[in-house]
Amino acid sequence: MGAALGALVATFFSPNWMVYGAGIFVCGIACSLLRLAAAYRFAAITLSIALLVAHQRPAWIVASHLFVEVSLGIAVALVVTLFWQLPEARWDSEMTLP
Repeated sequence: MGAALGALVATFFSPNWMVYGAGIFVCGIACSLLRLAAAYRFAAITLSIALLVAHQRPAWIVASHLFVEVSLGIAVALVVTLFWQLPEARWDSEMTLP
């Protein structure tokens, strides 16, 4: 959501503090309406990168790359969390043995 909104805002408006603030506000409202309040943080970060960092390519290309990067980062974090808990579960099973 942040990548798509960032691409739209960067395409149709010149970046300034009012456009950035409005983009963050709209991002928050959209996440709230879609009941994705937990995703607001990632959407706002992605929107910030799309708007505030100077890029050499069109906004849609930058936004699609940001979407892939954030999605990959979330997937890696979930996999690491899955394996991070394995030793803890093994420790609990060893503690319950007679």
